[in-house]
Amino acid sequence: MVKHKKKNPKDKKTLHYAPRPSNPLKSWTVKTSEARIMLGAFLQEKLPTPLSSRDVKALLERSLCRINGETERFASRRLRPGERVSFLIPAESEMHRVTPERLTPNHVIFEDEYCVILNKPAGYSATPNKSGPGLPEILKGFADEIGARKLLLVHRLDRDTSGALLLAKDGRSLDLLSALFKARTIKKAYEAIVNGQMKSEKGVFKSFMARRGEEGGQAFWASAAAGQEAITEYSVLTSDNVSTHLRLFPRTGRTHQIRVHLSEAGHPILGDGLYGRKIKLVAQKAPRRQLLHARGLIFVHPMTKRPVAVQAPLPKDFQDYLPKPMTRPQS
Repeated sequence: MVKHKKKNPKDKKTLHYAPRPSNPLKSWTVKTSEARIMLGAFLQEKLPTPLSSRDVKALLERSLCRINGETERFASRRLRPGERVSFLIPAESEMHRVTPERLTPNHVIFEDEYCVILNKPAGYSATPNKSGPGLPEILKGFADEIGARKLLLVHRLDRDTSGALLLAKDGRSLDLLSALFKARTIKKAYEAIVNGQMKSEKGVFKSFMARRGEEGGQAFWASAAAGQEAITEYSVLTSDNVSTHLRLFPRTGRTHQIRVHLSEAGHPILGDGLYGRKIKLVAQKAPRRQLLHARGLIFVHPMTKRPVAVQAPLPKDFQDYLPKPMTRPQS
């Protein structure tokens, strides 16, 4: 069993900040007249493409900015004279914040008279926020589209996590399906692309987790002696010299569990602006959302008593960042 422990800041590994040819690296020195300007406003002035403050914030969360060589992801950071700000400018098509694709019947990967399983696109939050209405509101219109009376969330996925999401069609089904999650009889599989190379081909992360405050307006969770038990098994699918494609099996269902475990192991999920902040990411791997995908669900249907096993196909933005398997030199 592999137990992860809290990293000492002195032990952090720095990976090369190597832009792709299509993504030029621009640098500026902060002038005296620009002192105390917030980073977000500074970048809006300097970047060649007109961007909203939301777009700039989203770019910062992708680990594209360095101040004096250190990653900076907060738009509210006040600049000081003489500081060197570097920014890896994405392609024009990747500059603006991603708009979630509209839910259609093609996103349904399982349906019967009691429930629906969606391949949820990234970008849909379980609760309303500044980006728009929450998923429950959106599902009201989608239920009409697929001919269901209602659709109720049985569990949740983070806004930027894609993949298999279970919905109930009525209150009784909701109660019975929710009971499966509480009893841990639903098997969940995830896939993620993480920073760096894993030392072991497979293992188990085991810790106790608790909420530890907020960062940038988002709830932040971490290991804590008085927290709740969190267990995640993993295995390596492919890797190259900068990233690793993992399959993960959470045996418990704590908030942000997979993201916390991978970050504390020193391998945050690519695109995770919350839990990747303290570790320098590989700059050329800068997706517009965290590359975490709920790959599948397996359970015994509580009403029909039949086994249900579904897989949610990997979305294109996830596939675009899959590491290329390394070839070993012939002896």
